[in-house]
Amino acid sequence: MALSRSTRTLATFRSATESDSSSDRPPRRVGTRLAPDVRRAVDRLTFGQTPELLDEIHRRGLADFLARQLDPASIDDSACDAELSAFRRLYLPATELIGGAHSQWELQNELVGMSVVRAVKSRRQLLEVMVDFWSNHLSVNAAKHQVSYFLPADNATVRRLALGRFDELLAASARSPSMLSFLDNRTSRADGTLPPNENYARELLEIHTLGDPAAFNEADIKAVAHVFTGWTIDRSRWTFVFRPEWNRLGPASRRQTLGWRPEAGDGSEANGRSLLAHLARHPLTARNLCHKLCRYFIGDNIGADDATVRSVTARYLESGTDIRATLRALFASDAFRSPTSTRIRRPNELLYAMLRATSAQLPLGDVQHFGRRIKEELVRLDQVTFQAPSPKGYPFEDAAWTDASSMIARWNLAFRLAADRADGARVALPDYAQGASNVGHFVDRIGTRLLGEPPPEAERRHLIAHLGATAGEPVTARMRRRQPALVGLTLASPHFQTR
Repeated sequence: MALSRSTRTLATFRSATESDSSSDRPPRRVGTRLAPDVRRAVDRLTFGQTPELLDEIHRRGLADFLARQLDPASIDDSACDAELSAFRRLYLPATELIGGAHSQWELQNELVGMSVVRAVKSRRQLLEVMVDFWSNHLSVNAAKHQVSYFLPADNATVRRLALGRFDELLAASARSPSMLSFLDNRTSRADGTLPPNENYARELLEIHTLGDPAAFNEADIKAVAHVFTGWTIDRSRWTFVFRPEWNRLGPASRRQTLGWRPEAGDGSEANGRSLLAHLARHPLTARNLCHKLCRYFIGDNIGADDATVRSVTARYLESGTDIRATLRALFASDAFRSPTSTRIRRPNELLYAMLRATSAQLPLGDVQHFGRRIKEELVRLDQVTFQAPSPKGYPFEDAAWTDASSMIARWNLAFRLAADRADGARVALPDYAQGASNVGHFVDRIGTRLLGEPPPEAERRHLIAHLGATAGEPVTARMRRRQPALVGLTLASPHFQTR
């Protein structure tokens, strides 16, 4: 099987570790290898392992874990909710945020901080993964004028619908003040001399739904843009409002647009709702979304016409765009369960996984300070939440995150965390050498805590060689002092950097 670019990049590290040989084996190992299906569920359905997560899967079984993750309301997440209550500003309505003593950059910092807390602390891990997925698919940039004021409420809507139906999620996105502002539809009208703004229409077709630029043309974009004229924001309540006097169907009234025709004349919001429902159920939308989901949960190498994508697409359409049903079909596929495919963790996923693995403390006494500092880590990794540089969102292809500068930033984060020098997080490492019978046992204990299992043999040999020892030697005081370096190397290893 051809290697992806990320696999080839990380293979460089693997090759180096394999040259560090030690035939010694410890008399015993800490923990055991995770079953492949457990490893896959932890890596793909969550933002990383924790001892509590693995214990839950062990006690309740993988099938029960998956069923509960697909039904987040069944999971008690009150501990995380209690921590989130510190972000009091983000629970205020837009009417209080706009024009008050709340700057956009302060809101941006706290939005990032709240997202990190949820990703790291929530027990509803699949929900967090899907909120991240849909927020990126329906991307808006909080740095644009006023967008950050609308994001708290709009992000709450995404959370409510992330495991619901895509047609409802798409309709909510089209009406969300953040999207209306980001793509300038709030000013789009067809009652004067200026043509309607086409930004939303273009991204709706190219990114949010059909995906294939060859599937539509400029005439389609113009027609769709006319349909959504008058979809704007009530500036007294800062919520969605439809202004019928701004709406003219124009070319959309005289043609069939992507298999759709208006159901009413000018000045009707129903036309926009009808078009969104049509697009959500379009076969090309189904293929675009399901291919993207399969690539996200399985690997870059899966093609749009792969049998798994076709099967998942069929379930999406049969279920009326039901996201849970679509994911169940994806997770039941042989391709998902295959242990051969790997994905590199995107920067935000990597940060979340490291914070979870190290049981990092997130100081929330001053959420503005916390948000600003943890955001610095994401700035270094070039993936700041809610600040993707284009409406396409951040790329999730492995190749986008495996160039030299990206890898250096990722490794630097690993060593900063291990040394308790990361921004916005505190890491207090236990003494993994205490009770370790020898060097191999010491290394295995670190691996089991950070990876959920002992390191792969090649990486294990590299870690032991880093101590200048063999696996059977006793742990010395000098080796104990090298613990942060071992933790950093483990977090920087291919086994941790991939999922």
